[in-house]
Amino acid sequence: MMTLALILIGTMVHIHTLDTFKVPQLWKDNVMKNCEGKNIDRLTLDSPEQANFQKFYLGFSILGLYLGVIYEQKFMGTAQYIDF
Repeated sequence: MMTLALILIGTMVHIHTLDTFKVPQLWKDNVMKNCEGKNIDRLTLDSPEQANFQKFYLGFSILGLYLGVIYEQKFMGTAQYIDF
């Protein structure tokens, strides 16, 4: 239940930020000047909030999978099936 609440809150904050935040052109120009010659994708340049949102949920998913496996083996008794 806590995970669902975190996902809903994170999604609501993300949608609100996308609606109200505009990346300043000065920031884009400064990033391009400072990172010249580096591979910067358009998503990071046009919407750093969107890029952070994707990275956060990718990390959150990996952590959730890891904790789910630990929970399953510890509390559901699946650790006894070593040949699976």
